[in-house]
Amino acid sequence: MYQKLTILIFLTLLLILPYQAPSSPEITVAEGVIFLGVDYSNWQEEELRNWLPTLQELCYIEPLDAQHDKTNQAIIPGRSGWQLQIEENILAIISSPPNTNLQAQWLEIQPEVSLEDLPLLPIRHGNTEDQSVTFLINVAWGEEFVPGILNTLANKNIAATWFLVGIWVKANPELTRQIAETQELANHGYSDRYLTKDLSTTKMAEDLTATSNLIESLTGTRTKFFSPHKGEYNITLLEISESTNHQLILWSIDTIDWRDPSPEEIYERVLDKLHPGATILMHPRENTLKALPALVDSIQQKGYSIIPLSELLNPSPPQECP
Repeated sequence: MYQKLTILIFLTLLLILPYQAPSSPEITVAEGVIFLGVDYSNWQEEELRNWLPTLQELCYIEPLDAQHDKTNQAIIPGRSGWQLQIEENILAIISSPPNTNLQAQWLEIQPEVSLEDLPLLPIRHGNTEDQSVTFLINVAWGEEFVPGILNTLANKNIAATWFLVGIWVKANPELTRQIAETQELANHGYSDRYLTKDLSTTKMAEDLTATSNLIESLTGTRTKFFSPHKGEYNITLLEISESTNHQLILWSIDTIDWRDPSPEEIYERVLDKLHPGATILMHPRENTLKALPALVDSIQQKGYSIIPLSELLNPSPPQECP
């Protein structure tokens, strides 16, 4: 009788008392989890869900269309846009072990107008919406100054884009490998002959391909940019560049260092003409090497970053956000 009464009381309580699900502990971010340069230690999931949409807006990069620069008969490249992926990043943050520096997950947004939608023309500079510039270093001689330039760039944590001549690469394989360790490699033709004057259409294609093959055999890198000697080109060379998977590159600022100006003249020439998206042409010369440290410092003090050409033409998503 007593047992039946106990069961009856228990069933009655189940009917009259509200059901409460067992509470689950709040999910908390581990200590030392860094995301886009910010420490999210001990943040709760709800806080992340309230904050990430705001961070998405702060970090959003609008895509920019490529444009036809009719004045200079060139193409101004566009760039992809980038948007944080909220759910993917929240999951990564809350599931990361302590002391993790997370790589953000982004959605790339393609511009409506790309290079393929515009006339076949060279690129002279990057998009002027970005506070970035690139050093283009043409190498057909001056190997005695290459290590010094590499040391300066390494000390400043900078990568330039080096346009190498094929016969120079063949004569300097170890230097080529040394450049490839920290820098971006590009194609400057196989010799110092002017392609548009001295070579047939077939030879032009062979010239570019031979240089690209040689660089790849030494470094594992396939070149995707080509700059002709003295900037001379015609429609045939543009078509050959495209057929060999190279974008033809010119420049917007010329140090004219091959005339052996003083370091001060090199410095002033670049700073006087500096602009967003600038492509700055130089060579491995003694006075270029001497001018480089102060030049880098002044460019950066003006708020510019110095990045390889591939990043200038289509920047990666930011590593930090405001």
